[in-house]
Amino acid sequence: LLVQDRLHFLQPVLPVCLSRMITAESNRNYEEAVERLMSLQSVASTVQTSEKEAKSQQFSIRNSNVAVTRAYLKRLGITTADLDELKVIHVAGTKGKGSTCALTESILRNCGYSTGFTSSPHLMEVRERIRLNGRVISRDLFARYFNEMWSRFEQSEIPDPDNTPPRFPSFLKYLVVMSYYVFVKERVDVAVIEVGLGGRYDCTNVIDHPALTAVTHLGFDHCSILGHTIEEIASEKAGIMKEGVPVFTVDQHYSATNPVLEREAREKSTTVIRVPPTVSLPQPSYTELGDVVRQRVPFSTTR
Repeated sequence: LLVQDRLHFLQPVLPVCLSRMITAESNRNYEEAVERLMSLQSVASTVQTSEKEAKSQQFSIRNSNVAVTRAYLKRLGITTADLDELKVIHVAGTKGKGSTCALTESILRNCGYSTGFTSSPHLMEVRERIRLNGRVISRDLFARYFNEMWSRFEQSEIPDPDNTPPRFPSFLKYLVVMSYYVFVKERVDVAVIEVGLGGRYDCTNVIDHPALTAVTHLGFDHCSILGHTIEEIASEKAGIMKEGVPVFTVDQHYSATNPVLEREAREKSTTVIRVPPTVSLPQPSYTELGDVVRQRVPFSTTR
């Protein structure tokens, strides 16, 4: 009877205790994943490496961000066909690319599409860089996918260390690869991808057939990497354009960028679609905006 009385007394608090134990375990797994991630490479050293590569013009197939990122995705079993199924919206630019991505994701989500969204940098926690259906990926899910990838990289064979990437990606590449990995595994209808730096050689630029691309306002940024003229910078940003894929842009402050974008579009057999200033547009609802997107890019919600 005494045991029964004690069990009866504990019954109301057991769910709370179990919940706290699960939360503590989840936090511990997440913190361990972040610790492993931070051990790979600092952001500063990544930028320094990029600058060194840019100055020496070492953009060979072996050393390029794009080729290396594809190699890591391949080690995880992610194929180009998997990436194409994501229906990626790829956005480059100097100003406004983050807000453009956020608004685009919000419109599509409110139209009923399941969405993935990756951007950088984060403010408080590294998991903020990966969002599913408008929400930051949970600590549980971050730790689960991070550890899945870590195990695959740890077990992968490196037959020729001199001509293949290291066993683990650097800090920034790990997060980009993880974004694509999560979106493929979660089977999102559309993935909105913000370019990290530049465009042509950015590690997000691994999609051969995105749904569409966009170039926001252009200006002078990362000149040591992208070039010291606005034309050079525009050319790097326009490097995300793909064969026959629609590309959206805006009226540029620097008029010299327009011929560069047009030339790149012609080479890719596509057309630059210029979005008029918002002050000249009526105020549409989310549904109306979604209808416009559907007409331009018919996403399929059946996977």
